[in-house]
Amino acid sequence: MTLSIVHRLAIPAPQNHFVEVETVLAGALPAELVLFMPVWAPGSYLVREYARNVERLSVDAPATVTKIRKNAWSVEKAGAERVVVRYRVYANEL
Repeated sequence: MTLSIVHRLAIPAPQNHFVEVETVLAGALPAELVLFMPVWAPGSYLVREYARNVERLSVDAPATVTKIRKNAWSVEKAGAERVVVRYRVYANEL
């Protein structure tokens, strides 16, 4: 079975500068997933720390999530064949 990753983005209230993100992972998943967010962008010499703008990161049961570093989360899938990750990002920066 192959791995499937589907991202959905929504901007329900643009004036608030939040992007709602939903990622569905399905298929050949390991028992533990580690999700990372970059701390820099190619071509930029500044540390951006995008994860600082992440709010309300959660996963659907039976999976559980734990923040393990400032830019990384560990997802324990608990036998699930499909993991849904949801969060929102404050995006008021060019």
